[in-house]
Amino acid sequence: MDIRFGAQVEDKEGRGLGPVGHLARNLSTGELKMFIVRRRGESDLFISPDDVSEATEDRVKLKTSLEELENR
Repeated sequence: MDIRFGAQVEDKEGRGLGPVGHLARNLSTGELKMFIVRRRGESDLFISPDDVSEATEDRVKLKTSLEELENR
C-alpha cells in the first residue's frame, strides 16, 4: 500500500477528513508506522496503516469512521 503526502483521506462513510500531512516511517526498514491527517480548525488525526482499506496516489479510504478515530 502506497500512501502519499497530500493524498485526501476519507473515512469509511465517505466523509473527507483532510490531506495526509506527514508520514512516519521506521528508519531501519522504511515501513510506514503512522500518518497524520491535517484538519483545519480541528485536531490532527494520527492514523495507523492498519486503518486503511485502500489507497491510490491521491486518495486514502479508511476502514474506520471519524468517530472511531476521535474516541481512541
